[in-house]
Amino acid sequence: MVTLDRFLMSDGWENRFPLTHAYSPVRIGSDHSPIILDSREQGALRPRYFHFDNRWFLSTDFIPMVRDKWEQSSARRPQQIDSLDAWHGSLCFLRQYLKGWNIKQIGEQLKEKNALTDKLLDLDNLAKARSLAPEEWAERYRLEERLESILQMDELAWQQKC
Repeated sequence: MVTLDRFLMSDGWENRFPLTHAYSPVRIGSDHSPIILDSREQGALRPRYFHFDNRWFLSTDFIPMVRDKWEQSSARRPQQIDSLDAWHGSLCFLRQYLKGWNIKQIGEQLKEKNALTDKLLDLDNLAKARSLAPEEWAERYRLEERLESILQMDELAWQQKC
């Protein structure tokens, strides 16, 4: 009988990678199972799941953008491809694009929320010093309305996560 499920490691290698962990998964249908060596150099991996966000429908350019990206993915694929592979390829392309688009949207929304809050504080401080003109009040109401819509989108995201 031969023992295959073993490995050797030098002291120098162990000193260089002290977090190394070796394990063998459960054997399925074989008397041999590979040894998986995890150096843990990458840190904790984040899950890479795709989640649709209901806030996306609040963006007026979302549906035309999805349609455009789907057409772009259709133009990129080979002609003699199975329909299921074509569908899967287009979904992968769209999913990858939407992940990046979502990260960008969240960042822009955070910047806008901070800018709106700063402008509202400036107007409030100005109102303490003197009476605001009608156009300043109109501006304040417009800023409040926009901030409220962003906060509603944030609320939608929190409701979706629960």
